[in-house]
Amino acid sequence: MPIEGFIVEAPGMLWIVKGCYQPQHYVIALPRYSYVGSKIPYLDISLAIAADMGCITYDECLKRGVPAVARSYVSRVLDPRDRFVKRVLSDRAREFLELVSIEAGVDVDAIGVTGSFLAKTVISAIEPRDLDLIVYGRGVSDRLYHALRRLRLSGVTKPVSARYFKPGSISLDSWLRLSESRVFEGMYRDLHYSIRAVGCVDEEPCRSDIEVVERVELVVQVVEALSPYTMPYTYRVRVVDVLHDPREVVHKGMDLYMRSSRMRFSEIPTGLRLHVWTVLTLEDGRKVLDLDRPRTRVELVNTFARDVDLHGER
Repeated sequence: MPIEGFIVEAPGMLWIVKGCYQPQHYVIALPRYSYVGSKIPYLDISLAIAADMGCITYDECLKRGVPAVARSYVSRVLDPRDRFVKRVLSDRAREFLELVSIEAGVDVDAIGVTGSFLAKTVISAIEPRDLDLIVYGRGVSDRLYHALRRLRLSGVTKPVSARYFKPGSISLDSWLRLSESRVFEGMYRDLHYSIRAVGCVDEEPCRSDIEVVERVELVVQVVEALSPYTMPYTYRVRVVDVLHDPREVVHKGMDLYMRSSRMRFSEIPTGLRLHVWTVLTLEDGRKVLDLDRPRTRVELVNTFARDVDLHGER
């Protein structure tokens, strides 16, 4: 049953579950909280800990190594939708949760609480500093976006600052520029919040036939935001320049898909040009730039198309 945003308890650690697809015998998850209350904040450190624990598994569906814990070792599953978690919220966090619920017209019980507040229901020593909300199922992300957009334009929320930048896959400058317009993450008074809209409501089986083609370096332009608010964040991009393509499978003007489950790649506006280093995969006949692969790098190109406005007005 555990999917994105759930937390599973396994010997020595609380693990945060990643994604909707989950294999039969293990759960794809990252070690995140120790029993003394410390949080592992960075992806590379979490992956290193998982590797040291022997918990990196090659997944045949995804065609890559993933951090995973065997289901037989899971002693407890924490569901973000459990009403009990809302009892440990701070006053400010509860205030923001209720504000989002009212503004978006979404029942407060349909908005889950994950991250440190969910972990605190098991480890009382944890002192949450961020509020991580999550909503499951398609159909509410547009309502959430417009509600959060209104809150941003009215000054109720603000963009995040460099203080919340986590290194990896993108530079601080590019991250800050994208964060200016991102409303699913921001500041509410002194509270750092993030809200994930996840397309599934339960575990999903392997649905794609994935073939790793090659590692490429391209300049692409976002031409269509297919799923900018709901995970996995998906875009149609057009190749502007080919800088590294050993097998010559990509050419200028070709349309590709670009996808990620990481919030830093959500809400990317159409018209934006990106310099991308990543793996090109073939998924059910579609060429996909998978931004969740190791050694991926994405940077904003200084030259923008005319229709780009990072603040959402086109």
